[in-house]
Amino acid sequence: MISNRGNILALVSGLLIGLPPCTGQAPNDAAPSESPRESEISRLASFKPIPFQDYKKNDLILDWYAVPVTEGKGMFNPVFLPFWYVARAGEARPMQDQIFPALLAYKFDFVPDNYNSRHPLFIFPREKVLGAPWRWPTAWEISAYVRRWMATVAIGGRLVQDGDQYGGAMSVYDDGGQEILHKEYEIRYGYFALMGQMVRDWMAYRGQPCSEGLAQELDHLMCSSPKAVDMLADILKVPDRGPAHWAIYERILEMAPEFGEVRFWYANQRGWVDGKNAWSNENKGLALMDHIVIGSLWEFEMASCMDPNAGAAYQRAVQRMREIAPDNVRLLYSDLRNFKPSETMLPEFDGYLPAAARYPCFYPFLNQLAYEYRKRHIIEKSLPLHLSATRSGFLPGAGGFEFDWMGMAYGFAQIGNLSHARWCANAGLNDHGGGDARQLLLEILAICLREHGYFWEARSTWRELWKSFGDTAAAAQFILTSYEGGRPDPFFEKGFEKALRETCWWPLIEARRAIAGGDFTRALAIPPADLDLANQRRAKDLWEKTNLFDLRLETCLVRADAALLAGNSSLAQAEAGKACRVSPWSLRAVRLLLQAERENPAAQTEFLEVSDFMHRDRDPVEEYARASEAAHRRPAETSARELIESAAQLRGDKWIRFWHSRRPWSVEFQALSLARWKNLDLAMNLYTSYADAVQELSDSQDVYTRVFLRKLLRLAREDERKRWLLKLDARPSGPSWYFREQGRSLFLQRRYPEALDLFHKARRSAKSDDPSIFYWLGYACHQLGEDTRAIEYLERSIEIDPQSAWSHHYLGASLCRTGHHLQALEAFLQCAEKDGHRMVNCLHEDVAHVWKELAARNPSEEDIRRAAGLVENILQSGVPNADYWRVLGECSQRLGENEKAEQCFSKAEEMKRLALPFSRPGPPGPDDHRWRR
Repeated sequence: MISNRGNILALVSGLLIGLPPCTGQAPNDAAPSESPRESEISRLASFKPIPFQDYKKNDLILDWYAVPVTEGKGMFNPVFLPFWYVARAGEARPMQDQIFPALLAYKFDFVPDNYNSRHPLFIFPREKVLGAPWRWPTAWEISAYVRRWMATVAIGGRLVQDGDQYGGAMSVYDDGGQEILHKEYEIRYGYFALMGQMVRDWMAYRGQPCSEGLAQELDHLMCSSPKAVDMLADILKVPDRGPAHWAIYERILEMAPEFGEVRFWYANQRGWVDGKNAWSNENKGLALMDHIVIGSLWEFEMASCMDPNAGAAYQRAVQRMREIAPDNVRLLYSDLRNFKPSETMLPEFDGYLPAAARYPCFYPFLNQLAYEYRKRHIIEKSLPLHLSATRSGFLPGAGGFEFDWMGMAYGFAQIGNLSHARWCANAGLNDHGGGDARQLLLEILAICLREHGYFWEARSTWRELWKSFGDTAAAAQFILTSYEGGRPDPFFEKGFEKALRETCWWPLIEARRAIAGGDFTRALAIPPADLDLANQRRAKDLWEKTNLFDLRLETCLVRADAALLAGNSSLAQAEAGKACRVSPWSLRAVRLLLQAERENPAAQTEFLEVSDFMHRDRDPVEEYARASEAAHRRPAETSARELIESAAQLRGDKWIRFWHSRRPWSVEFQALSLARWKNLDLAMNLYTSYADAVQELSDSQDVYTRVFLRKLLRLAREDERKRWLLKLDARPSGPSWYFREQGRSLFLQRRYPEALDLFHKARRSAKSDDPSIFYWLGYACHQLGEDTRAIEYLERSIEIDPQSAWSHHYLGASLCRTGHHLQALEAFLQCAEKDGHRMVNCLHEDVAHVWKELAARNPSEEDIRRAAGLVENILQSGVPNADYWRVLGECSQRLGENEKAEQCFSKAEEMKRLALPFSRPGPPGPDDHRWRR
């Protein structure tokens, strides 16, 4: 789609006077030497790029968002100054000027609106000048310090020690270095109780209530060993993040294992440096064993934790926080990451939106909430939240806000706002754009350039993607874009021909090459991209996706291009229509369809009206006033009702094909016309039925139809809008992989019934049969003891993907429990064959158990011979084990083959003496042997 009406009219006008199909050359491409035939194709390919609109950040705030965009204000981000430290009585403790404020920062984390993004243990080693004990920093130095760390206040003061009692003062400074709060404390507090009192005074200053339970938690001892606390001084004396650093943490934790703050910081820092994510996550959970550490609470990931003690400690801490500080934004963030994503939709999930407005500075919460909505294809909520995250004022841990720019670029591209998408992609690349974010940002940028006709710039971006990430898909896109721009690169093609020949991109490259040579018949030989679900399943290996780019889209475009050049407008119309259904955002698809429909002004009018409605962000009243005469004609309500009634009589693929047979944008145009004539219910019923069918096509189609419904409601009265918004939010939303991964997360927490429900949702929302979904369905049923259903799902998984070793494994486990022992051994044999030594090493207990169950039932000689043959085959599949030889020996003994039996038993003893270790690899999951009775 196009982002403004002027561009649309220019595009259509150009098409009506004979602009060619989508093989254009941008004006800034130097024309190569051409043969006569190539010259003709080049003449047909003269296409002027559509200019992008330029924006500023505030221009991204659009009036159809469902969530307000916030500015990062109202919360506070403290940065800590070293405290003056004096020991009046008792032995002076080392470096308390820095240790006390470092630990005080953990207490301040309990303040609900604190969005602290840098801990003193990180800052102090990098701010040596502030640690000078001989003078207090000036107001200018404090102001510079606050601004340097993107904080709002600086907290400093005095610590006075009198034996085991403490007092002193707390001073809080604003970002100009001016003192805004000063509190004096007599020497009558314990070390940690003094910290708790300072936090309560700050909360009182800000008018925030402090519950009795929170007050108790603030006074709680972090550590019962003063010596362990004093050892923190050694951390500040050695090089940061090195072996000596880690050794000090380990000595402290050996002395005081309950010191959760130290365990958390050790896990945080070492996990970051060494990449030990699982180890780091488990230690963050264990840091919550004795008391609450807010940092651990909001960084812990339940789905990645395999230590039951860490998981239990985390759940206790969450429950405690819900009792004493239910509105703490870090608790809400933790709850969102670890519990609520399993909820399908909405209104409970929408309960987090008020917190997003209340805590507009806490970037992690805004980012996570936006991500959860984006996974569900609800971009009218994800876009404003991502934009709010970039305006939060939060200091990111590394890089910038590139993941939010990526989310916005992706969302805008899905609905055809390509100028917005390009702007966001460039903003993300300039912000930092490292790693995976950079790869997707470059891809979105290349797609936007290509769709707008800037082929030279697009192919340069594809080349950068290939060079930076070694992405063969980017190499294929480079070649295809070169042909579309009229400037193929034979040298580049030759270098990648071998690699690309083995991929599904090669037929497309061959077809583009044929078009460039004028051989349109050869180009049309590429198999068409059927949109039926059944045909998608048969062609699953071809129609795979690469982010926004769908191979079905490119196949349809190539065929439509070739058909137009060959003069077959009906075929071009059909293929371009398919492309528009798969990717409504594609300008190239629009251009081809409008050219194929050049003799059909009604179709062009429909497209113009729908595109103008979708991409001009103005007041609905003005939009209604500017509508064309065609849109003002009263729509045929009878036709809409007949469509709805006809669709209601169909099911499955027939229902989907029925809606696919409509001309692109005709249903949108009819719904829009009905809504403008105040027949909203009929319009919404018509379009929701259509949307439910076409969302199976692609993620882009799903997002597009949802946004169209949202915008349609802008034409309704307030009461109608509210009623329909509740209905829309109740519709299931989210791709199959989202449900599958959330189900897997619940499965790992042993919440099998809930996981099974999500796996069923994944199956219903899948655009084709996914073997991994059937595997998890079977595995979940197996864990619940529903082995008959488990066998059905696992057999279906194997039918789709015969190489799935673990599907064979759990099929064997379920067959054993249902009494089909020989079939179970056959499944274990298949499992061993699919994964060789790795699986043979961990199957021996399973095989021994199945044989024990079979032997107890007095099997026939035929069954024993078959069992012996299966075990022998397993022995030949990989590393043998004592259990395999023992089972084969027992089979031989029952068959009267005593000599063979003795040899097998001898082998078993020999293997037992060797005591070869084994492991049970595979997908992380609890209780791999629960299937045994």
